[in-house]
Parts: sequence; C-alpha cells; structure tokens
Amino acid sequence: GEQPQAVPGRQGAGTALENHFAVIPADRTWRPQPLLKPLVDGPQSAVVTGPAGEEIFCDEHGRVRVKFNWDRYNPADQD
Repeated sequence: GEQPQAVPGRQGAGTALENHFAVIPADRTWRPQPLLKPLVDGPQSAVVTGPAGEEIFCDEHGRVRVKFNWDRYNPADQD
C-alpha cells in the first residue's frame, strides 16, 4: 500500500508500506514455545533469616528462610 505524505508543502508519491505475516487456521490452537528456565551459573550466597531473638529458625519440615543479596522484591525482615 501507499501512505500519502502528511507534511504540508511536500508533494510526492508518499511512503511505500509492505507487510508480511503468517496465519494458522482458526480451528487450531496456537501455543507459544515454552520459555526455558533461567540457569544459575555457580553458587549463590544468602543470609538465613527468621524471627527476632532466635539464632536459627526451622519450620516443621526442617527448612530455613534465606534472603539473597540480589533479591529486591522481598524485604529482609520478613518472618
């Protein structure tokens, strides 16, 4: 297609436009390729956190909560 010039005082052929696309039938379900899980390159250091006044706090499954230095979204004082 062609798009006419929008700049006043400039007469000409305009700008040529071209578009390419692929389609799939409407009765087919399209699914994007699954995203690959990010890989962690090497060990990561973290600080064990927990309620105030306890040296090490484990839950009923023996797990501890840690705070990674790069974690910007979870506050360090979360218990």
